[in-house]
Amino acid sequence: MFYDACACAGACHDRAPLSPQVVHIKYRDTTAQSLATCRAVCEATGLAFSGEYERRVNDYLAASKAKRAALKAKGGAKGGASLHEYSLEEFGLSTDAVVALFKDYIDKYC
Repeated sequence: MFYDACACAGACHDRAPLSPQVVHIKYRDTTAQSLATCRAVCEATGLAFSGEYERRVNDYLAASKAKRAALKAKGGAKGGASLHEYSLEEFGLSTDAVVALFKDYIDKYC
């Protein structure tokens, strides 16, 4: 089921018209430039990015940074590098299968 849905999404992607409901962002931008990425998503979708919203995003980012620091101090997951751990294998997937399935998308956007 997962592969069928993903293959369909990948195959249909290039034929779909540009839409404000679809915004392509890189994961590394969400972690390295969180606030700027959030602002860009709002701008691309026509959503307001008010001073209040910016404050709330910054509060969230500060809380997340504090959680990571506390986890690292306790010697937690991956030495504090991650609050969560996931693997493709626990969902019955492999890196090779996912990369092959999304090859066209990865080549275009990553």
